[in-house]
Amino acid sequence: MKEAGATVITSYINIRSMGPISELHMDYALDLYFRQRWQDPRLRYDMFNISNNMSAGLILSMRMLDNIWKPDTYFINGKGSYMHTLTNTEQADPTPP
Repeated sequence: MKEAGATVITSYINIRSMGPISELHMDYALDLYFRQRWQDPRLRYDMFNISNNMSAGLILSMRMLDNIWKPDTYFINGKGSYMHTLTNTEQADPTPP
């Protein structure tokens, strides 16, 4: 397989609220949605060669997601963070080429 080069990652940030702001501690809090989207050419599949039906998707076990590369994103100078419960369980959206 030919090397594809760098993977382009698109990030979406939707700030829901900001505050409180502390001038004394020089910090603030944000409540935000953070989403990322990318296409990894190593995961391409030919849906017509997998089966004889015309299924448009690929069903994966949630355990398989642990074996798929995901970006390691962090916020520089972040004092702390936590992840809310996911709003849906569709963490991967495999789209045929």
